[in-house]
Amino acid sequence: MKKISISARILPQWDHELTQVMEATGQTRSQVLEDAIGQYLKKTRRAKPITRIEALERRVEAIAALVVKG
Repeated sequence: MKKISISARILPQWDHELTQVMEATGQTRSQVLEDAIGQYLKKTRRAKPITRIEALERRVEAIAALVVKG
């Protein structure tokens, strides 16, 4: 049985959905991703201030969540 990488399974569908959002909203890919990451970070905001490293880690986690969630 041949294994299929997660990127081969998820990224095509994710890219298709991203394209649909871009067409529906008229936004660029960067704008859509920026909005999605911003919304994700709002949902997961902590009460205490975070360091720059923590902020970068959260952005990476947000992007990963978008890719996995599709």
